[in-house]
Amino acid sequence: MKFSLRESLVLERVAPPCLGKKTTKSTNCSRYWAVEARWDSHHMDSLRQEKVQKFEEFVDKRLKPDLLHAITQRDKVFEQQKIFADLRRNIENLEKNSVTSLRTLVNLGSEVYLQAEVPDTQHIFVDIGFGFHVEFTWSEALNYIEKREEKIAR
Repeated sequence: MKFSLRESLVLERVAPPCLGKKTTKSTNCSRYWAVEARWDSHHMDSLRQEKVQKFEEFVDKRLKPDLLHAITQRDKVFEQQKIFADLRRNIENLEKNSVTSLRTLVNLGSEVYLQAEVPDTQHIFVDIGFGFHVEFTWSEALNYIEKREEKIAR
């Protein structure tokens, strides 16, 4: 009778009652081995299924929420990087075109805009977070943006 490696390991572990006895009924002993091998093979399949189920629960309950949180954080970082890149580009355009005054639309909220005129563009206000704005010159704003981009990139 031939067994696979896994079944033979199981067979060595479980001793049949006919082991070590001289008996004329060798067929009973071989049947015992075969029954034990089949039972243990079935038992190992159920253990495998339990492990797979536990891993799936771990993935669903722990890893997927962690992944969603990481993706949300990554998207926030990308959004901040885009905001600072846009601000840098706008300041560089103001410098390049030597703009001294500006007419623009200001979003008041709820998609309500107000037309505004900026008589002096040499100083700009930059949102630094928590509702605070700081007045910068163009070069100061570019330095601040560079430092923030380095911090965000980490």
